[in-house]
Amino acid sequence: MKTKCPLKWSEYKIRYEITSDLRLAKANYFKTLFDEVKTPKAYWNLVRKATTAKQQSVIGPLKDENEHLVTNDDDKACLMNAYFASVSQKLARDLTPPTTHAISSDLLSQSKRVLSFSKVD
Repeated sequence: MKTKCPLKWSEYKIRYEITSDLRLAKANYFKTLFDEVKTPKAYWNLVRKATTAKQQSVIGPLKDENEHLVTNDDDKACLMNAYFASVSQKLARDLTPPTTHAISSDLLSQSKRVLSFSKVD
């Protein structure tokens, strides 16, 4: 983002300094831990810990069709699977199949296909 606004520039500088400080602190933290490693197993565990991506985000409780809260991960997965399956079924039902008639390239280049999505009940 290019701007000459002093407020935006100072926000950017603060964010940059904080990010830089966090990276430096993390590097120093892991350097200290690597200095203390004694065994190959501990070394590779630390490598995995240092390079592992961020934790997976937790999906909060969901409401089922009866307005009950679902908190169990397996139940939430089934609930979301059922929802997205119903969306695809509704889309498949609502979309018209393509025609098999020959279309000239002039008409094909001029036509535009517009899809509309509506909320699934």
